Amino acid sequence: VAEQAAIAANHFRLRREKQETEYALEIQRGLLPREIPQLPGFSIAGAWQPARTVGGDYYDVFKLDELKIALVIADVSGKGIPAAILMANLQATVKAYATPECAPKDLCRKVNRAVANSITTGKFITFVFAVLDSAACSLTYTNAGHSPPLLVRRDGSCLSLGAGGTVLGLFVDSSYDEATIDLR
Repeated sequence: VAEQAAIAANHFRLRREKQETEYALEIQRGLLPREIPQLPGFSIAGAWQPARTVGGDYYDVFKLDELKIALVIADVSGKGIPAAILMANLQATVKAYATPECAPKDLCRKVNRAVANSITTGKFITFVFAVLDSAACSLTYTNAGHSPPLLVRRDGSCLSLGAGGTVLGLFVDSSYDEATIDLR
């Protein structure tokens, strides 16, 4: 009887964990953009495929104003539900600070300070924040320790987008560089 009870308890625990993971995945998917805003002269698309069922991978695309769109790519260290929760916190923080007037390097500094004050020791976030400006036909970005995205030009040449600084969450007073690329 004890053996059967142990098997039943373990089965119940596994089923509960699966339900919690499915619920977390549903929440995480809800944080990703449902529709990707567009700007005249640009075609913007995105895709998301987590390494596991739930994790800390994140991207976002949202309008700052009629001529500017924010592009975000991030990855929280670790996997599973704790990483997904930290990713949700990151998303809320980014959207709270992102304005048309806030330069990417300044947004990164503000987000870093907020994350560093609340993140668990040993955790960090790699992060890229870019502003696509259709009027200036430019991309201004900063990279906080993420694998550099690649800008592929029509002629096939590639530009690595590495300007920035260290990952988010390790040092409260980190500063970040930014770069602007002419997209004509």
